[in-house]
Amino acid sequence: MRFRFCGDGDCPDWILAQINTLARTSSIKMKLLCQVVAESIVSETPINYEKAKKLTSDAKFDEDEVKATVSALTYILTSAAKYGVSEAILCNELQQIGFPREHGQALCRVYSDQVTALTGHLRKVSLRTARLVDVKTKARGTHCDLTLTYWSAETGQEHTKSLTVSNNMLATLLHDLKICSDKLQSLQNEI
Repeated sequence: MRFRFCGDGDCPDWILAQINTLARTSSIKMKLLCQVVAESIVSETPINYEKAKKLTSDAKFDEDEVKATVSALTYILTSAAKYGVSEAILCNELQQIGFPREHGQALCRVYSDQVTALTGHLRKVSLRTARLVDVKTKARGTHCDLTLTYWSAETGQEHTKSLTVSNNMLATLLHDLKICSDKLQSLQNEI
């Protein structure tokens, strides 16, 4: 079968494998766990696994099960937001893949509350491979030493690069970046 929350593709097997695990917890705990996952996605902070473990302790999830269910919920929430799936369709499709009705409704309530924030987050990180963290400059006569610190999406870590440019090249670079920034801002205002 094809599912909209999977981009009109088949549901990944690893998601299907987590349905039985997720069904072992109550729908109330499912909703709370979904809220923890959604907050982590939107705030770009690591998941609070201690909180997730407490929420799943009554169902006796081991550490691997907690991580797998968090990954499954992250996939479902981000994928549904990515493909613009409505709450009703998501709820229906979750039942089709075997989610208990109450669990699907709990997940969909969190999705409905967070869909705007999730979509905003996905727009923000879309096509982003790196993020500039810091720039340090040191003038040396007709040249300038630049030290760039950036976060890489590939490695998930900060890196530092140093280079030396002439003052003229630096002025040209800043001018060109300003033009690009203005164009991007005008495009964002049109949306």
